[in-house]
Amino acid sequence: MEKNLLDVLKNRIDTKVGTITALDLAVKAFKSTNSESKVPFSLDGNRLIIITNFANISCELINPADDVKDLSNAQTIFKTVMTSTEKMYETLPPDALVINNSKTLLLKNAQVVPFACPQQTLNYEVLAIFTDQIVGVTIGNFKRNSN
Repeated sequence: MEKNLLDVLKNRIDTKVGTITALDLAVKAFKSTNSESKVPFSLDGNRLIIITNFANISCELINPADDVKDLSNAQTIFKTVMTSTEKMYETLPPDALVINNSKTLLLKNAQVVPFACPQQTLNYEVLAIFTDQIVGVTIGNFKRNSN
């Protein structure tokens, strides 16, 4: 079976979302371990850190499965917008051509440290970022050098 360019475009998968979601789940799973826990270590004090070309972002993910009652008003609004956007794409006519090279991730309690001015930390209750802007991801925390 011969595939045309449109088939290839519509069947692309953004692997960054899966990797980032898995790391976020790992941070949550290994937090607050206690002496009765079977987990061999704790990640307390660590967060998901997303690296872009312009800044490091320490954050937590808002997952689609998150219960709305556990979210703030702003977080609920952003989550609703994201859900509505996904539904909008589902209702497009079959001949519509949507080219999207990335997914959108919703972050909560995001702390942004720009490379241009690392002394200036920006804090956002909710931040939507596009995965095409992400160059790396890790688990850790921001520690400032005393120099």
